[in-house]
Amino acid sequence: MNFERPTKSVLITGASSGIGEATAHLFAENNWRVWAGVRNEDDYFRLQQFRGIEPLMLDVRSEEQVALAVKQISDNHESCDLDVLVANAGIVKAGPIEFASIEDWREQFETNVFGVVRLLRASMPLMRRASDPRIIIIGSINSRIGMPLLGPYAASKHALSGLADSFRRELGSDGPKVSVLEPGAVDTPLWGKANEIAASMVASMSDEEMQRYGDVIGRQRRKLTKQKNRICSPEVIAKKIVSCAASSKPPAHLLVGKDARLAWAMHSVLPSGWFDRIIRFRTKPN
Repeated sequence: MNFERPTKSVLITGASSGIGEATAHLFAENNWRVWAGVRNEDDYFRLQQFRGIEPLMLDVRSEEQVALAVKQISDNHESCDLDVLVANAGIVKAGPIEFASIEDWREQFETNVFGVVRLLRASMPLMRRASDPRIIIIGSINSRIGMPLLGPYAASKHALSGLADSFRRELGSDGPKVSVLEPGAVDTPLWGKANEIAASMVASMSDEEMQRYGDVIGRQRRKLTKQKNRICSPEVIAKKIVSCAASSKPPAHLLVGKDARLAWAMHSVLPSGWFDRIIRFRTKPN
């Protein structure tokens, strides 16, 4: 079978699983040259087996790894420039804000925010060589609405939204088009670990913390279990990412998923006090 030579390339971070991996496969199926950033060798060798996907060892927390990954793309791009950057790598740090450690906050922002900044700084010279480059940042409905027990994560996603808006306006019409995708709940290992995070949180909490927040955590865990069948698949998000990459006028911000659209619709039409009461009612402590 004869395959066409890829004419465009994309770098995707956090491609080991979930949204990142689904997006890597979809771009490859559409004849893109895919650079897939992963953090461990098992994922590197597994993805290496797929046609069109070229894995890179890339931990966005490392200035050296980010620079090396971009250099590898620059040295080996052949006829392809870096047309699209998908900033997907991220982690979730959860817990009551008054008890979350400063180290958890640092780790959250080091990956979700500073990691994106490193990528943008390192990749811009290469992206400017492309004819119509795109930057697609994976945000969250938490980019707009901060939910209980997700303070560090919500803060990092709010920061990403502001970062993207500022960067888009700095670049102007001649720079890469910048989009932020804001999904609701997605069936990925990141959120699959939510119950593990909650269980670990409960195990480490003092009696005072449990008295104040134990019931809230319990309600949130039950909510996660109930919504399991209503969350988006990674493939749905991947299709939106590829669509943004192909669109002549990609959106600056795009909500993905019924739960995200419903939450934002309620937030937009209800007075903030009413909306807060609804959220508090669903996670009301004793």
